[in-house]
Amino acid sequence: MKTRIILVLLLTGFAVQAQIKIDKQRFVDLLSEGRYSDVFREASEIRKKEYGKCLMIDYFIAKALCGDGYNKEATLKFSTILKNYKLSDENRKFINSEQESCKPGTLPAPRGGLKLNM
Repeated sequence: MKTRIILVLLLTGFAVQAQIKIDKQRFVDLLSEGRYSDVFREASEIRKKEYGKCLMIDYFIAKALCGDGYNKEATLKFSTILKNYKLSDENRKFINSEQESCKPGTLPAPRGGLKLNM
């Protein structure tokens, strides 16, 4: 899973504006440790900042939602990514795959401690 997350970050060539610094590796590490509520909370805080609304942050929010069992909300977030960001064909396939793997019934992750304030 960690490899797939790193792969998507590299493939999309995230060009985040210089005004905001995002510690991608921290989010990757938190996801691999199963700390989905931390990823959701921190990514949501960044998203509220100027230039925080970007593909990378939305992806981490969707992954955190999915990992914590909020499949419906994660699927909607992945749909928003597909709708609002210009993606290469390869990246579009990757996001579609992530969305499919998160549909209810595919990953029986229990709901954890996320507080949805989207």
